[in-house]
Amino acid sequence: MKTIPYILIVTRFILAPIILLLAYLKGEESRFLILTLMYSGLLTDIFDGIIARKTGVSSEKLRRLDSQTDLIFWLSLGFAAYFLNPN
Repeated sequence: MKTIPYILIVTRFILAPIILLLAYLKGEESRFLILTLMYSGLLTDIFDGIIARKTGVSSEKLRRLDSQTDLIFWLSLGFAAYFLNPN
């Protein structure tokens, strides 16, 4: 149970390049899938903090890892939005 926050963070970290690749390679046909992955990432972001506090594994290291992963994840969505709508 104490590893679940780390698993959720890694999941979000793995979603970032998948989103970028979908937007770059598939383009318009991947919009719904990217939106689904965005919501999945949002939910993992919410629940990793809640679970970490409930299980008592919340630490500075975990919070820093979460923040850096959030940055990568949301930047990948920003670039994906640009790839899909360059104008």
